[in-house]
Amino acid sequence: MRSLKAIITTGAIIAVSQFVLTVIYQGLFAEQIHWPFVIVSTLIMAILVITTAIARKRMVKETEEKP
Repeated sequence: MRSLKAIITTGAIIAVSQFVLTVIYQGLFAEQIHWPFVIVSTLIMAILVITTAIARKRMVKETEEKP
């Protein structure tokens, strides 16, 4: 369970960082923050990071189980 907590924490850190950077970029260069885009892209990023980490964890576990 500890590694699942680490996966979720890492996903949350990446998602928050992506959210902040997108808001800063849109605020500075577009001079208008498009909130639906920011929220949807952040959720997609979080889902991708977490599912990739879980899939990698399963692959490593399956590789270790093979003799």
